[in-house]
Amino acid sequence: MEIAAHQENLEAMICERTAELAESNRLLQTALEERIESQKALEASLEATSSERARSEAVLSAMGDGLSILDLEFRIIYQNDVHKGFFGDCTGKLCYSVYHGIDQVCAGCPAAMSMSDGKIHSAERLWRTAGKTKYFENTASPLKNARGEITAVIELVRDVSARKQMETELIRANKLESLGLLAGGIAHDFNNLLAGVLGNISLGKKYAASGRLE
Repeated sequence: MEIAAHQENLEAMICERTAELAESNRLLQTALEERIESQKALEASLEATSSERARSEAVLSAMGDGLSILDLEFRIIYQNDVHKGFFGDCTGKLCYSVYHGIDQVCAGCPAAMSMSDGKIHSAERLWRTAGKTKYFENTASPLKNARGEITAVIELVRDVSARKQMETELIRANKLESLGLLAGGIAHDFNNLLAGVLGNISLGKKYAASGRLE
């Protein structure tokens, strides 16, 4: 009897343990499936984010203008491809140090003014590199959070070197035109003066020939 009872208890314990293991296995399988689903969702989210970023990058690069984002310490935290084409990869560097080789914010800096008053500001900047001189139009706009606090500044940079060259040529042409008009006026006045002198000389000759000099 004792052996039978012991065997029954052992079988009951085995059945109970088997049931516990089965339940643990079921829970483990459920957790694994949930983890797989979460992993798939994460991967899908990352892929969507990557695709969205790629689209955003394509749009920003298609603008044709250089775009950068500065934090409140004037550190460059983002550049689109056009901006990198202008100035190289400057991410993580201070803008005034990279662009102008100085250790403080530039006088009349559009970004500084935007940080100060929250408005849009523009300025033209001269850029010299590798023996070349370029002119850029720099427009700064503040980035604000939901509370209206300025958290960064977006800078749009446009190469206006061709326009500046045209303006310079136009100014030069206008100066040459003005100089030509001035020279023409001087020549006209000189001709009038010369005509008077020649007339007086002619009269002098006539008087000298007739012996009527007075």
